[in-house]
Amino acid sequence: MACKDGIPLKRHLRGKCIGLSAFFSLAIQLVRILGRFHEKGIVLGALKSDMICISPHTGRVRLAGHGNLPLAAAFVPESAAYLSPEQIGQLDQQVDHRSDFYALGVVLYELLTRQLPFTAQTTLQWIYVHIAQEPVPPAQKNVLIPVPLSSLIMKLLAKSPAERYQSAGALLADLRECRRQWRSKGVIQPFLLGRMDIPGPRASPDRCHNLDTEAFLAAALDRVCAGRSGFLLLEGEGVRGEIGPVRDRLRAMAVGKAYFTSVDGRQTRHVSYGPFLHAVQNLLQQFLTESEERFAAWQNLLNQTLDPRELDIVRMVPELTLFKRPLAGDASSPREYSLRRELRSIIGSIARVAPLIIFIEDICYADRSTVSLLRDLMRDTPKGSLMLVGACSADTVRHNRPLQSLCSAWEKAGFWLARLLISGQGTAGSAVRKNQMSAHDAAGAHNLLGEAVLPTMQEMAKLVYEGTEPAAFFQRAMEMVLRIAGADRGCIILNSDKPENAMIKEMTMRNGTAEIKAVTRDKADIPWSMVRFVFRTRETVVLSDADNAGIFAGDPCFAHSRAKGVLCLPLLFLNRPDGVLYLENKLLEGVFTSSRLDVLKLMAVQITYAVRILAWAETGNRRNKPRPAALIEPLTKRETDILRMIAAGMSNKEIAGQLKLTLNTVKTHILNIYGKLRVNKRVHAVNKAGELQLLTNE
Repeated sequence: MACKDGIPLKRHLRGKCIGLSAFFSLAIQLVRILGRFHEKGIVLGALKSDMICISPHTGRVRLAGHGNLPLAAAFVPESAAYLSPEQIGQLDQQVDHRSDFYALGVVLYELLTRQLPFTAQTTLQWIYVHIAQEPVPPAQKNVLIPVPLSSLIMKLLAKSPAERYQSAGALLADLRECRRQWRSKGVIQPFLLGRMDIPGPRASPDRCHNLDTEAFLAAALDRVCAGRSGFLLLEGEGVRGEIGPVRDRLRAMAVGKAYFTSVDGRQTRHVSYGPFLHAVQNLLQQFLTESEERFAAWQNLLNQTLDPRELDIVRMVPELTLFKRPLAGDASSPREYSLRRELRSIIGSIARVAPLIIFIEDICYADRSTVSLLRDLMRDTPKGSLMLVGACSADTVRHNRPLQSLCSAWEKAGFWLARLLISGQGTAGSAVRKNQMSAHDAAGAHNLLGEAVLPTMQEMAKLVYEGTEPAAFFQRAMEMVLRIAGADRGCIILNSDKPENAMIKEMTMRNGTAEIKAVTRDKADIPWSMVRFVFRTRETVVLSDADNAGIFAGDPCFAHSRAKGVLCLPLLFLNRPDGVLYLENKLLEGVFTSSRLDVLKLMAVQITYAVRILAWAETGNRRNKPRPAALIEPLTKRETDILRMIAAGMSNKEIAGQLKLTLNTVKTHILNIYGKLRVNKRVHAVNKAGELQLLTNE
């Protein structure tokens, strides 16, 4: 990249150690340049040390080549070290001016230590280090670097944009303070970084804005825990913007004391009984996270509550199939209002067993059927433990005649109905312009993971094809999974009908290699409520922000875990749970996006295969158990090779390309395999091959 008015910074500093005075001069000039770009709404997106030119006579810094830096072309070895996590394109975060601060952090790190904060060789490795690996602080690389300056650079290198500097002005102020202290005292004393940044409003579940509201919620919670029902109406101007902290605080207060579920009346207004259908669905999901003993108790309760002829509720809430015994519906005896009756019965039964809080936002959108069910619930459980909480604006209550009439009737009858006025807590915030990358550049970034994954999938298929030794195959497969997922730690729960009795393998990435060790259940730092839910539902759970754990918020693991993103993936074989894969990232939120999830699901077949062959090896099946009877007609070498590729998840077309055969020839071999194994499906063939130990090397 040509420097018209100077020489490249790398060449200027070649063989020299930069002093702190020169460093401050360079850094402050770079921040000023970035600030001018950001004021114009320009994001460089590919700042790197090769772009920086310096005049050897005046020391003036300029940037070269910043006018044509498409992101899609930037992911090359010399630029990969400077890309921010969100620029990779696999996070639920936009690329804005804070991405330039990340790249600047890499440049400043390089100036002080003469090393890059991260090193990698392949595209996948670069993606992984940027989203899941924390750099060594510069002060640990060079003891002469002041700790506050090292912390400033680490703040620039934060994985989450929200944890970096939010403006060039705040960064410039901190650099000037460091320079002032260094010039006057020769040392830099610790000080609060980012003081000039204006943080955006953030709702905190630790407390409410209003102490009166806090006390009122505590009293309402004590009431329902004491076995008394009631209806709490939250109303006021601007309540929709303020209801989040109140809802989150009430949910946090209810942990360990009562079941809590919240629904949005606006989103469910087009479905009869919509808020209560969603409430029941959420409650069932919470029950699915509980221990075997508690889960069995809820199964018995629901089976006693539900009428076997009722099918409407099961169609509306599919989770009931996991609790209810097989139904024998009788179409000749239809029952009127069955959905309303079943909802009333389910919610009432739960409230009589345990304290229950149902929080309905925008209750003003409730239709007549929902209001009628609300009336029934309050009438059926006068001595139960049910608290219904509705939130809406004060003026909208008057427009919902059924709800207004119900509240008036309750007040006249002396029923416990509390109204809480929530005043708007307008938060003054600065208008910050979001400097964003172009759509073209963002689209280019989304191809990066796909380009990195293909060689990895091919490598895994090759390992299967070559019959790699089980332990080595499992080690390599788990390392690939951690890299592709962007996780720094994970656990795999191996073959068991109940997760509590399973064999657990813990995986951590150290120095670019996955370290795997067996752990016991009491030593495994895993959210078991989430694992049980995945085992029972066979659904994948993704938490982009582990601080908002939803139905898993009460799990002890999340009380002390530093995880920011969590993924729990079921491993299925022959449509039966064969294990659970748990992954977490402690540095960055939003890592486990749909694009990564799709790739991991494709790898699930290989993961399950790895689990099975490892289990066979570790339990000594081949040594301690008699070998199954041989096939009447054994598989040929070519058929065995094709069977291994089928187990690796390869398609017929991929197998044909790998073995240089025609597609029809591959299909013929597969039909021959089916005939010899006496199966008619690919998964059955792999399962039978496992039983006969046809895919392991002797």
